[in-house]
Amino acid sequence: MKNNLSIRDIAKLSGVSVSTVSRVLNNNGRYSEATKEKVLKIAKENGYRPNSLARNLRKQASTFIGIIVPDISNEFFAKIVKDCEQLLFSIGYLAIVCNTERNPELEKRYIEKLSNHMVAGFIIISTNATTIRNLNLTLPIVYIDRTPNLGENSISVSSDNYLGGKIATKYLIRSNADPYMFITKTIKQSTTEDRISGFKDVLIKENIEGNRIFSLNTTSDCVFSDLREIRKYLDTLIEKRKKIGIFAINDKVAAAILKVAISKKIKIPEELSIIGFDDISISKTAAMPITTISQNTSSISSQAVNALFECLNKNIQISRKIVIPIELIKRATA
Repeated sequence: MKNNLSIRDIAKLSGVSVSTVSRVLNNNGRYSEATKEKVLKIAKENGYRPNSLARNLRKQASTFIGIIVPDISNEFFAKIVKDCEQLLFSIGYLAIVCNTERNPELEKRYIEKLSNHMVAGFIIISTNATTIRNLNLTLPIVYIDRTPNLGENSISVSSDNYLGGKIATKYLIRSNADPYMFITKTIKQSTTEDRISGFKDVLIKENIEGNRIFSLNTTSDCVFSDLREIRKYLDTLIEKRKKIGIFAINDKVAAAILKVAISKKIKIPEELSIIGFDDISISKTAAMPITTISQNTSSISSQAVNALFECLNKNIQISRKIVIPIELIKRATA
């Protein structure tokens, strides 16, 4: 017989169930002495070796937390992962970090694997909503940044993206700028939609009409293959001969707009004001420091870990949405 015998093989040879074999080999549960002797004899004769790694993972599942992240190279996500790892360690948990590369199928496979007795719960960052809806998960989960519409039994932690959109737009209007918004075609998520809604609602209140949202082609992480599209849009706006204000969907888009504006010798902020979103390093290291809406990653992480810890200790998940305050950081571009 093969020396890498599985529990199923032993069950078949012994004439008992897989669960009974598992209880015997782990010395856990009720079974007769005769069954025990038969199972152990077959295991020994065939050189059965238990998978110690799998067994230890099952025993220690309560100390592992799965962190699912769409892109670990993304600065905003990386900060949250780092903070969550440290916070979890401080309260006795270890993180298993899985980078999905924004691939829904990979996200699904990671979650399925970790759900199988390996982790006690999940922190899922910017999830693919369809993936989660199809998995029927029972473990405690806290969602960060993007929340799937699951109805009851879900906890989410995110910045106040809607208010951030409103604050940025109001600031541009108060500085006598004609407000526009630059978004990306590739990013379709609740956080993006909230920022757009905040922008639109301010325009409605101020009776500002017309098409004021420009959609850019870019990668999922806002890397531009070229800047011709931005150049074309800026040419159209600057022709209006009035001060223009642009609210960019994130700091990378804001930095790209700034680069084009400087190359065209547009005066900033006298002729063009730019406000980004996130407050990542590029907002401080661009050609000019970028005015932006800051997300508090430390608060996001601590609230997420606290909510998950509460679920694990009380063995119950109470649905709630935790909204983290944002802040306008005034710099050179607006």
